[in-house]
Amino acid sequence: MTNRKSLFVSLLVLGLLIVGLFLRNGEIILLSVPFLAYLLLGFLRSPGGIQLRAWRNPDKPIGAHREPVEMRASVENTGESRLVLSVQDPLFPSMKLLNGHSSRTCLLGPGEQLHLDYTFQAGRGLYAWKSLHVVASDPFSLFAWEQDCPAPAEVLIHPRTVRLRSVPLLPQITRHIPGSLPARLAGSGTNFFGIREYQPGDPLRKINWRMTARYPQKLFTKEFEQDEIVDIGLVLDSRKSGVDDAGEASLFEQSVCATASLAEFFLREGNRVGLLVFGEKMTAVFPGSGKRHLHKIYRYLSQATARQSIPLEYLSYFSYRLFPRRSIVCMVSLYRLRDLPTYSRLSAEGYQVILISPNPVDHVAPKMPADQVTSFAYRAARLERYVQLSQLLSLGIHVVDWPVDQSLNDVLHVSLASMKKLGYLRWMKI
Repeated sequence: MTNRKSLFVSLLVLGLLIVGLFLRNGEIILLSVPFLAYLLLGFLRSPGGIQLRAWRNPDKPIGAHREPVEMRASVENTGESRLVLSVQDPLFPSMKLLNGHSSRTCLLGPGEQLHLDYTFQAGRGLYAWKSLHVVASDPFSLFAWEQDCPAPAEVLIHPRTVRLRSVPLLPQITRHIPGSLPARLAGSGTNFFGIREYQPGDPLRKINWRMTARYPQKLFTKEFEQDEIVDIGLVLDSRKSGVDDAGEASLFEQSVCATASLAEFFLREGNRVGLLVFGEKMTAVFPGSGKRHLHKIYRYLSQATARQSIPLEYLSYFSYRLFPRRSIVCMVSLYRLRDLPTYSRLSAEGYQVILISPNPVDHVAPKMPADQVTSFAYRAARLERYVQLSQLLSLGIHVVDWPVDQSLNDVLHVSLASMKKLGYLRWMKI
């Protein structure tokens, strides 16, 4: 297979021959002989019967967001001839090379190996390689043969997460399995639930001596609220928004981070968690628990992308099969006005709906010009968002308005703690 270099030498030889014959000048024809010999020698030394074997070994099949990953790609010459090999292992657009080299050229004898060692970091996603691009040529690089050697491997980079301290919830129904959420039932918990009359078999350490002193003829026992696990459904809204931008600071990336953080926290507390990535392409993970289930959720969140916007009413085809009735459904969405009927239906069917909504108004405001017109537009947008979220509050939907420049930990703790204490969320301050 010829390349530009061999084509240039061939044209040079041909040009010298034509000019020499046209001018009948033997010296010009003789000048083409070294170039012709150079071309013929390269052709005779060109590789033939190329036999290669390639493989790659990442140091870890699963990595965290922006965590360095070491990769070794290898090629072995299983043929009988010496080859000048140029090996290229192209990087994905979202990968950044930290050290090492992803391409290399060397002379490889029979049975010898060539190794590419490099370290990269990447954002969330599933990075799958199928082959290595190898170019074998003669010593003068005049004739080259390109080949893609199969070398499959994949590395899964988890989405960025924030370790949540606590997410105070007050579930309507539990699974009657010991867990971490209050079940509104008397049992072996840590939170005070009430006082009842002493019954034989009650431990003495639970006797309420203050109440007993008021009624000397009776004994009273303290009851504690039982902690159990619940079913929680996470819904990530992957519909593309016109106000969002690209990059790790986008609202969608913040939503993916929030969903992954919530999944890690709820599963760490022992609850059953299901996932639905809602968008033009639906991805569902049925409820489960444990570390293996968490990695499964991470795998789907790593590949989530913002796609074309569709009505949220399509959620009705998935809610019954994915999320048990009266379970907690945690929506991570920007919220659109046309989504109101879907939230109303979920609330009417007995789901305890919590909306975590990244605030697009506060996200876009710093990028706008500072003038009076923009100031009025900003205030009007905030008022419009206030009215929309107020409609959800009137339906019993718990709303967490999340300015993405603030910590998700703090916003969740303040908003949901007030929901648990007062039975509703504090409205936003305009």
